Amino acid sequence: THARNDRDRLRTTQTLIDMTDSRINLPIPQLRPRLLVLVGVFAIALASRLAPYLFYDLGIVFDQSKNTHWWNFSPILPVAIFGAAIFRRRELGLIAPLGLYLASDLLIWLISGNFDWAFYSAQPFVYLALLMVAGSGLLLRRDRSVFKLSCIALSSASVFFVISNFGVWITSGFYALTLEGLLECYYLALPFYRNTLLSMVIFLPLLFSKFGVKYTTAPQLQPVTSSRA
Repeated sequence: THARNDRDRLRTTQTLIDMTDSRINLPIPQLRPRLLVLVGVFAIALASRLAPYLFYDLGIVFDQSKNTHWWNFSPILPVAIFGAAIFRRRELGLIAPLGLYLASDLLIWLISGNFDWAFYSAQPFVYLALLMVAGSGLLLRRDRSVFKLSCIALSSASVFFVISNFGVWITSGFYALTLEGLLECYYLALPFYRNTLLSMVIFLPLLFSKFGVKYTTAPQLQPVTSSRA
């Protein structure tokens, strides 16, 4: 009787193991970026930064006060959020937007021949703000609801606006280093903030839509087999 009970317990245990194995082996859906769309957005990001300097070489100068060129309307910030949220390697998602921005700065220097146009005094603040924006994308690795995506977009655009223009205020010499000077700097930069928000509204939904990502399944684990005596 005891031997029969032991055999029954062994069968029950093996059945539970097999059920657990079948659950483990279910394919896990994962998101992967669509390469063609990602490359296209990268190209737009580069073009949006280089366009004013290319036109300048042609004798076409954009008047910032008239907003004839939409400064800061660029997918660089959406790409930074997207990469940190989707790329399999987190460090790549953080480094890629910094590399893209650095490449565009180097090209601005090459096109214009003016080092200060590419690497101006507030640039460290810009890179810091860009890194913080990319870091916010890590919060979307598990939960990419519309509400959370909207909150990340708004907060990231705001963080970039505050930090980058704080750098302009403190390093450029254009503004008095007083509270009034800081507020003036932020007020005059509001059109840039508007353009950043617009770029979030347009490019972030595109990147996270079915046109920007595709579902794949992770490789299944091999079931655990046990030998019976």
